[in-house]
Amino acid sequence: MPARAGVNASSSDGTVLAVRGLARSFGGLRAVDDVDLTLTQASVTGLLGPNGSGKTTLFNLIDGTVRPSSGRLTLAGRRVDRRGRQARARAGLCPHVPAATAVFPASR
Repeated sequence: MPARAGVNASSSDGTVLAVRGLARSFGGLRAVDDVDLTLTQASVTGLLGPNGSGKTTLFNLIDGTVRPSSGRLTLAGRRVDRRGRQARARAGLCPHVPAATAVFPASR
């Protein structure tokens, strides 16, 4: 059985997550348009943009909440864009947490 991708797994070039040509349209609106992104082991990457620019949709595409219109997603060198959320989580891709308030509720 092949090794399971996880937090410390990467492809031979150190790539943990690779997004190529990822896109999603909702009707006539192109929410995410041909995104390429490479995350390497031991790196920190930020995603900035104004409201409505597609940041949340991109995360939803990566974690499997939303299916892409096109594109490819690999985790530690293994293609995962055709797999469901649970399979992606088992492979080591942490599901998207939509709001920090769900993790850190206000104390009373």
